[in-house]
Amino acid sequence: MRTIVESGLHPAAAQGSIVATGQHPPQFPADLSSLVPKEVLLRQTRAAAIRGCGNSWMNLATADAAGREADELLVLIAYCYLQGMYHSIDIVRRLDLDPILIETSLAEMGLVPEQVRRFRREHRRALTDCLTHALVAVWQQISPGSHPQPGAGSATDGLVPSRLYFGFLEPFYLHAQDRVDRAVVLDSMALDY
Repeated sequence: MRTIVESGLHPAAAQGSIVATGQHPPQFPADLSSLVPKEVLLRQTRAAAIRGCGNSWMNLATADAAGREADELLVLIAYCYLQGMYHSIDIVRRLDLDPILIETSLAEMGLVPEQVRRFRREHRRALTDCLTHALVAVWQQISPGSHPQPGAGSATDGLVPSRLYFGFLEPFYLHAQDRVDRAVVLDSMALDY
């Protein structure tokens, strides 16, 4: 039997603080670092950023990410959104406060909040894709074996396996969109004062 540390689960997740049964995704908390350690969350976000192709929903089921590198700003923004930090000013401040980020090249980016907002505006689909893949990765970790894989099934099934996987991805994609929308609202409200 693996220990919590070996499994990569956060102790709160191991104690059953969320509903994680069956094939339905959980109601994710605002801060996913309550489910998995921050190191694991950053690693999953970086892997998701490589797959975050930006063509959105229609390409989410592809598993091929060979030869691509993650955009560092995409990783940073998605990592912060997955921890419930949506305001661009908070994201920039996080570079000086988060020990996980300080140890990476992300801390040396010298960002200003306007760059975060511009990136989100110009790469919203890629950000949503990245968040979707990261949410799926967290779900797979806290509920192993309860999810379909892309392209699962026999070769004679044709497009059916991909469509089944799309059905599995939809709630994760909608949750990812909600996180991006929340950031847009918070940044827009910040311009009011």
